[in-house]
Amino acid sequence: GFTPFRFDYVGRYNIATASLNLQDSEKFKLSVFSGYNFEQQDFPWQDITIRFSFQPTNSFLFYTATGYDVNRSQWRTLINQIRVRARDRFRVDMGTRYDTIREQLAQARVVLDSALGPKMRLQAVSDYNGFTKQFDYSSVMLTRDLHCWEASLTYINQGGFYQNEG
Repeated sequence: GFTPFRFDYVGRYNIATASLNLQDSEKFKLSVFSGYNFEQQDFPWQDITIRFSFQPTNSFLFYTATGYDVNRSQWRTLINQIRVRARDRFRVDMGTRYDTIREQLAQARVVLDSALGPKMRLQAVSDYNGFTKQFDYSSVMLTRDLHCWEASLTYINQGGFYQNEG
């Protein structure tokens, strides 16, 4: 039936895309891709997107990605991630977003999940906002396995628009 929303209509497009993918097993991956929209007069080029990942072992991964806006001649946000794993005993993920237009760190996040013996687990999350120079969110949770139950002690400190601590 009839709908008044613009997103319910398919726009006109005529796009040619190209991609280059290089992969040396699961250890090394590089991809570059872009496109051109023949129907778009003002900004016909799609960003040239570059993705790179390096995983020398199952327990370590480095990933980075960015894009280049050909229409405006400027770089897009640079995203980096590092993941470290030691089976179910230890996991840490670290990620950053660098704003290339403002030339500053936009965001940094760390997620930790670690066993502290056979029945204890520590989990933590921290999120730093580079624009406000403050931590938007931090939490720590200590969990004890009680066989059929779990007991957790949690601390949360949330800043920004919705502030909460406890």
